[in-house]
Amino acid sequence: MEGDTNQNPAPVAPVRVISPSATPALVLGILSLVLGGCFIIGLVLGIIGLVHARKGARELAAYPEYEGAGLITAGRVCSIIGIILGGLQAVFWLAYLGFILVLVILGSI
Repeated sequence: MEGDTNQNPAPVAPVRVISPSATPALVLGILSLVLGGCFIIGLVLGIIGLVHARKGARELAAYPEYEGAGLITAGRVCSIIGIILGGLQAVFWLAYLGFILVLVILGSI
């Protein structure tokens, strides 16, 4: 049957939509780790990444057609680690500057 146009079309896969906050959460989390050497930038990027991860988790719960739970989880973990490392570095810098200040006040330098 050469002219048969009544054939079943191939099934179409559903469109995968990634949550709009998933990619920014992951990128900001990774940047908070990489740029954590400047603790202010690392802390700020980590906090913003954590906000995006929380927003993405809410989007996943509200819209079941969204995907990207793994990206959101990875972004959250990277952001938390970046915040912790940035906070530790801030504490070390403050302790170092305090030590220098004490030396200056005592006249050892």
